[in-house]
Amino acid sequence: MKILFYAAALLAGVTLSVEGAIYAAESSLYNFAVGTIILGIALFLKKGTLSYTAKALK
Repeated sequence: MKILFYAAALLAGVTLSVEGAIYAAESSLYNFAVGTIILGIALFLKKGTLSYTAKALK
C-alpha cells in the first residue's frame, strides 16, 4: 500500500513539472500555492520534524 502513495506522489510531481514547462507564467503561482498547502498540511499534522531538513543538507 505504501508503494501506491509513493507512485501517486511521483506522478503528481512529474505532472506539475511538465505543466510548469508548458505554461510557465501561469503555473508558477499554482505550483507555489500547491507547495505551500502541502507544507502547511505537513506542519499542521506534525508528522515530521522541520529541523531534520537542516541535518539532511549536511
